[in-house]
Amino acid sequence: MNPDFMPHIAVNTRLLLPGRVEGISRFAYEVLFRMTQQHPEVQFSFFFDRPFDPQFIFGSNVKGYVIPPPSRHPILWYAWFHLQLPRMLKRVEADLFFSPEFYPIVHNVYLGRRNTILLLNILLTKR
Repeated sequence: MNPDFMPHIAVNTRLLLPGRVEGISRFAYEVLFRMTQQHPEVQFSFFFDRPFDPQFIFGSNVKGYVIPPPSRHPILWYAWFHLQLPRMLKRVEADLFFSPEFYPIVHNVYLGRRNTILLLNILLTKR
């Protein structure tokens, strides 16, 4: 890896709510905690949809952002994922976007000097 390049991963963390870490949010919590601890050379931007608890900022390589509106309704999901989120991804100049929940993201986000961001959306299927 190029020593001058510090990877930057943006993460949808809107499901990390204090006292309500279960299911997909438990998966996100465990994966992100381990990723941030095991990769201090990677910069992480955690995107919340409401004020967040500092317990979810797992280290000095993690920065939290609040992106309005609080998205707990399908219309607000659309506004958050398709309008607000792309703006924030451009602003922080992330290399990768990770979203551990089910909401599908079907468009590319153009980031200027970094061309196109890679969107990594984990889809879990019930068997």
